[in-house]
Amino acid sequence: MPDQVERQKLLDAWWKLTGREDFPGTVHLPMLTGSMAPSIPVGSELAIVSPRSRNYGIGDVVVFLRDERLVAHRLLLCLGTGPRALCYEKGDFNIDGGWLRRADVLGVVVDRVPPADAAEPQPLAPPGILWRSVRQGLRQKLRRWLGRE
Repeated sequence: MPDQVERQKLLDAWWKLTGREDFPGTVHLPMLTGSMAPSIPVGSELAIVSPRSRNYGIGDVVVFLRDERLVAHRLLLCLGTGPRALCYEKGDFNIDGGWLRRADVLGVVVDRVPPADAAEPQPLAPPGILWRSVRQGLRQKLRRWLGRE
């Protein structure tokens, strides 16, 4: 359990991201789930910058709000341009993804520090990751459909 100082840092970082204003510098938050494994292991510290300070697109990991929680997932497809563009996001290890508007992106993950006990870290965007992410989801859906889950 984080101490009071650590909780304040996390709250400050959360507020910077969700305040809907451009924020200077880099925000650091922990990865709490395995949705992006193995590229981003659970417990990694994410370095997040404002989407206004960096060009981003297909293949990048972005941060957005879903059900009052910050989520970091990879963009697999973007349709259109500008803030109204629709983007399809999915965690690399997840079966399904979802749609969001480019205007809903709160931050872009530019780096991560894996926990000390993590396996050899992979690149944040390893070659072929888009295809592997789609293939992983399709494989899991097929196993579910065949009753082999």
